[in-house]
Amino acid sequence: LAAISQQGRIAAVVCSAVIARWVAVMACAVFSYARQDGLGAAFIGHGNWRHVSATAVLSAAIVFPLTSHPAALLLVTAAAGLGIAFIANRSFRGITGDVLGAVIEISETAALLVFSIRP
Repeated sequence: LAAISQQGRIAAVVCSAVIARWVAVMACAVFSYARQDGLGAAFIGHGNWRHVSATAVLSAAIVFPLTSHPAALLLVTAAAGLGIAFIANRSFRGITGDVLGAVIEISETAALLVFSIRP
């Protein structure tokens, strides 16, 4: 956050949180749950493309007015978060709630990195 301009920090924090949750919804729609039970079972594997589309529209409505580089932000963030989910899916034959949390954290970090590079 220190590398992001003072006036861009609020936008960076808001955008990174919003986009990371959109990536989590995508992960829930694409990957299955790795275990039989657990807290993530209610979400993972139950998402569908209507959920992804709805959250994409909502995310875009929030992110596009706040940044001058929404395409780079969306692509880098989605690639980072879904990349983690893909690796976990190959390792565990699915993802878990902990993996979903990691997807969110990695996605937020990737978004903040984009903001630090492109103010």
